[in-house]
Amino acid sequence: MSPCRAENERMHLIVCMGFFEAGPVTRFIVQAGQVALTPFLAALYVIRPQLLHRFVGYLEETAVHTYTNIVTMTETPGTKLHEAWKDVPAPPTAKDYWQLPDDAMWVDCLKRMLADESHHRDVNHSMASMTHEQMFGEANPFIHEHVADYEANIKRRTEAVLKKALADIETHVTHTPLVLARK
Repeated sequence: MSPCRAENERMHLIVCMGFFEAGPVTRFIVQAGQVALTPFLAALYVIRPQLLHRFVGYLEETAVHTYTNIVTMTETPGTKLHEAWKDVPAPPTAKDYWQLPDDAMWVDCLKRMLADESHHRDVNHSMASMTHEQMFGEANPFIHEHVADYEANIKRRTEAVLKKALADIETHVTHTPLVLARK
């Protein structure tokens, strides 16, 4: 899993655990699962990377089906999910990460997660079908995508830092009393 995809999966977890206010037991189970699976998955990747990609591709496929059902139920009037989530705004963390508009709703977050998982499924199944040389060489079709994602992320973060700096300067200028020079 590339750093960009790892960050993306981490953000899914952060957004969902914040939305559902996961308790200590749930957090423990998630962390224990991560700790338990890491050595197994790392060993599988060392032995044969294609097997891990195929396995993760199937996991992502399951996630796609799950998110599709959840989005469908959330958008279908008369269902329990529709009633529960139709007026729920997107969490600020999700708005920031996916650059959602201020009026974004929870279902918009779910749609972004669905799109991410669909992309991850396709990437993993593609990587599972590649040879070792293709996977780690210049022929990898996803290298340019990762570089573009990285550059877009740098641009976004730089713009955010500059906006904050300009706002701080403006606040400082408007709240600083003028000192008149004596003659």
